[in-house]
Amino acid sequence: MPVPVWKVDRRRWPLALLYIEGGDGSVAPSTESVLACLEEVSRPRTRRVVVVDTHLAKPDAARRKLLIHWFNTHWASTRTDLVALAVVAPSTFERSTITAVLWFVDLRCPLEVFDTREAAIAWAEKQLEQAGLSAPP
Repeated sequence: MPVPVWKVDRRRWPLALLYIEGGDGSVAPSTESVLACLEEVSRPRTRRVVVVDTHLAKPDAARRKLLIHWFNTHWASTRTDLVALAVVAPSTFERSTITAVLWFVDLRCPLEVFDTREAAIAWAEKQLEQAGLSAPP
């Protein structure tokens, strides 16, 4: 089975959707692909909302360390243009864990955790609207 990869769907920019392609949850996605996606959505210096769908993510300690390092290095410049962040997590345990951890992080933007991509995108669209922005249908 090929290694799954993280992708960015920018068809509805300024709403960006990060998701995993080519996976079934048994193999962790490529580490390089998650870093490439984070770079892609952090580069444009325009206001945006990001939805991260973690279905099939299969996290491990090495990936968590990598993400922590990336956020410590890049978050200050990335968050200035971030209107809101939505995370899709498949289980109640994952949603609760993400919510609890983020209590200790100064995001400087609204963040919500959802069980479905559809709910996360609907919330993200409302955040765009409240910020005076809109995504194409």
